[in-house]
Amino acid sequence: MVNFEDIFIEYELIGLLIVCFLSSSILPIPSEPLIILSAKLQSTSLINVFVFALIGSVCGATLNYLIGIKGIYWIIKRKVKDEKKLEAWFNKYGVFVLLAVPWIPFVGDLLTIVAGALKMDFKKFLLWIVIGKAFKISVVIYAAMTGMKFLGI
Repeated sequence: MVNFEDIFIEYELIGLLIVCFLSSSILPIPSEPLIILSAKLQSTSLINVFVFALIGSVCGATLNYLIGIKGIYWIIKRKVKDEKKLEAWFNKYGVFVLLAVPWIPFVGDLLTIVAGALKMDFKKFLLWIVIGKAFKISVVIYAAMTGMKFLGI
């Protein structure tokens, strides 16, 4: 008989990285349940859970950024007037938008495509997306470790 717990423990971090990558790309897959499960089972250290989740999430957001640079105009029609408004708005609030990206379901990750389409400086993009994703992952892990005790789980 297959022991799914053993399989999960063996492939946990790779699976976590893949799910976080897909979740941060254009696929609407929630990563929080797997982060919580990984943190709760603690088959590896919480630092490993954090690092693998962060790497997957940042890589997924970077893929979206690259899609924005290379391919967004194949997906949508360009309207220069609307594009200039969006660019001004994103330049004004860009940092805050990138910090909020991890917290906005479905739509948030699409904003990383907008950052690429507007050719936001990649170093600036990477810095703020890492900070935003790291904060969210930290909160999810913390909630998993403290909240589960509160729920008696």
